[in-house]
Amino acid sequence: MPTIADKIALLPDNLQAEVADFVDFLIRKHHLDTETADLTEEQKQTLQTRYEKLNQNPESGMDWETAK
Repeated sequence: MPTIADKIALLPDNLQAEVADFVDFLIRKHHLDTETADLTEEQKQTLQTRYEKLNQNPESGMDWETAK
């Protein structure tokens, strides 16, 4: 039975990059990285406020391609 790494290796490079981005997202979402754990309370509050504002008006944000 192929491992997940074997399956990912079959994907083209651009899709492998998407998988890597999603894995990074999951690590941050579930607080498995040390960088997120090191945020100050003020930084966490700022992020929470921005997240709430975005949820209230999703069209107010910009897509990643524009932000880059």
